Amino acid sequence: MRIKALQIDGFGLFCDQRVDDIPPGLSVFFGDNEAGKSTLLAFIRAILFGFASGKANRYEPLRGGSHGGSLVLLTDAGEEYIVRRSASRRKAGEVSITPPDGPAVGEELMPSLLGFATRDLFESIFAFSLTELQELSKLTSEKVKGVIYSAGMGSVGRSLPSLYSELDKRMGEIYTKKGRKPEINTILKQLNDLGSQLRKIEDAYGKYDELKERFDQSEAEIERLEQEKRNLSLRLKVLERSLTAWDTWSDLESARSELENVPAVERFPDDGLAELRRLQQNLQVARSDWEESVQKQKRQKEELKQIDVDERVLAQASAIRRLQRGRDLYDRAVRDLPAREQEYKDSTERLEDKLSELGPGWDREKLLSFDVSVGRREFIRGLQAKLEDARQKESEASSALSFAERAAETASRKADEVRGVFEAIPEPSEKDEERILARNERLKEIERLLHERSRRVGVLENLRAREADLETQARLWQAGSGQQRRTSLRWVSYFAPLAGVVVAAGTFVESPVLSIIVLVFGLVLGYVAFRLWREQKAARLGMKEQIEQIESRVSEIKQEREATVRELERIEDGIRKNRSLVGIEYELDDSNVQQEIARTGSALEECRRWRKARSDWEDAAKAADGAKRQVDVESKKHDDALKVLDAARAEWREWLAKAGLPESLSHSGALEVLSGVDTCRTIDDEVQKLSSRIELMSSVVRKYADDVGEIARACGRQLRDGDDPGVFL
Repeated sequence: MRIKALQIDGFGLFCDQRVDDIPPGLSVFFGDNEAGKSTLLAFIRAILFGFASGKANRYEPLRGGSHGGSLVLLTDAGEEYIVRRSASRRKAGEVSITPPDGPAVGEELMPSLLGFATRDLFESIFAFSLTELQELSKLTSEKVKGVIYSAGMGSVGRSLPSLYSELDKRMGEIYTKKGRKPEINTILKQLNDLGSQLRKIEDAYGKYDELKERFDQSEAEIERLEQEKRNLSLRLKVLERSLTAWDTWSDLESARSELENVPAVERFPDDGLAELRRLQQNLQVARSDWEESVQKQKRQKEELKQIDVDERVLAQASAIRRLQRGRDLYDRAVRDLPAREQEYKDSTERLEDKLSELGPGWDREKLLSFDVSVGRREFIRGLQAKLEDARQKESEASSALSFAERAAETASRKADEVRGVFEAIPEPSEKDEERILARNERLKEIERLLHERSRRVGVLENLRAREADLETQARLWQAGSGQQRRTSLRWVSYFAPLAGVVVAAGTFVESPVLSIIVLVFGLVLGYVAFRLWREQKAARLGMKEQIEQIESRVSEIKQEREATVRELERIEDGIRKNRSLVGIEYELDDSNVQQEIARTGSALEECRRWRKARSDWEDAAKAADGAKRQVDVESKKHDDALKVLDAARAEWREWLAKAGLPESLSHSGALEVLSGVDTCRTIDDEVQKLSSRIELMSSVVRKYADDVGEIARACGRQLRDGDDPGVFL
């Protein structure tokens, strides 16, 4: 990158000063003291890196103009960047950069243009002042070398000796010969420790095979023991299960033995198990009664020995003994009958309460006919699960539908907003971005060709001026050479001595002195003429050589001029072709081509903005359509879920109607009804059993009282109402 031009709006003593076409290579700005050379250097620094902070170094305008200016920077690729900086509230000023292919940007592009060089690096290597050089002269030779080396290495603000000192210090922190704390010493110690461990491992490596064999044997032994343990565990579990089942098995074998002695039953009653339990209970009660009877018989025998014998009573001995055998049953019946009657009453009331809890219309017939089997319970649970699943799916479908509707509403609103933004952007005349880019490239090519043409025209004018100067010099040299040819001194150098000899010979007799003078004059004149002739000859040869050189240079310049003319024709042809391609009929110059490039850039920006807005609108519209389709999908899913839910509800209501249950009853309520029916049936069984038992007890009491009355009449006695048959005899 180099500086091509600069414009000073106001900086120190400069005001509205411009320098254009700074050539590549070395450019020298010279002038008297206080002419502004240091100010110009400070201006370049300020534009590139910002105004200095101190008032003395800010170079406020002394002759008017706005504080600041601009630089035209030319990159190696031939691209021009205009860097402009003006004073603002910021100390460094406000900077704007105009790239060759777009609008102005801020200072974010500045670091890349400067190759990421800092102000200090720039001032110490690329743009140092006389004062900074004088500061170097105050240093010793070693310090100067350090500063120069530091600048060469990019170590701005730090000398090489200080770097050496810092490196020595850092090296001491990293490693010392007999130290322990530095990093490398610590690492070396760790390395030595690792080496010792490695040697120990290498020493133990010889035992690896032996240890590996022992390890394999141990693993095999462990595997064998584990297998044996698993086998023993299985055997133990079998024995534990056998031990647990021993009592059950013993009972089973006993039951089988008893079953072999029991005659086969062709028809087992429906409630056989319940009847068996009841009979077993009765058997236990009978055994208890038998034991009591045995004890009572013993007591009665003792009492009998003390009683006087009545012959009439003896005549009824068999009847009395038969009556005595039923006395215990009578006593128990008399004793238990009130309690059983109270239990019957309580159970009957409890059954009525439970039936009322089940609801109206429940009686014993409905209670006994109602199905409370496990299959019916599982059927109800299946209907409940089916209904719950349908409700869950309907809820999920409803949530999905609501989410899809909100998403569709959001997408539609966004599509409307994006469409409004798109419609607010005017439609560009050219919508093909590639064509606009191609036009922009051709305009830039025209701009480049115009710059090249301007440069070539300058070169051509320079060549023509140099050619004219050389031709003038050649004519002057040729004129001088012709003048020297007209004054020939060669013959004078020949004839002057000869004439002197002739005249001297003729006058020698009359005046020898005069003849000698004439002879000497002729010889001197001939010698002078000869010397002049020799000088003229050498001058003519030099003129001829100079003329030949001038003519050769003129020929070279003519060839260069012709090549420049051909190059200008090629440039003009390129300008015409590109101008034709972009559709421009008028002549272009630097100013209007910049305007065309700016218009093309604006058109490109408008095209891109319009195309992006259209693309955003199309994407938003597609998203809105997709959201609407998703709403339709979710709506159908929700309708299907509602149908399934309605079907599950209808199936449940149908079952309730068939079961004679209220339509509002839930599944859990139905299961409670089944549990209530079970409870009522249990209570009803108790009621029926109590009723049968009470009836049996009452018949026993009546039969015993009738037998006592008959024996009493046979013995001449009368059993009256209110007498206790149990104590009458």
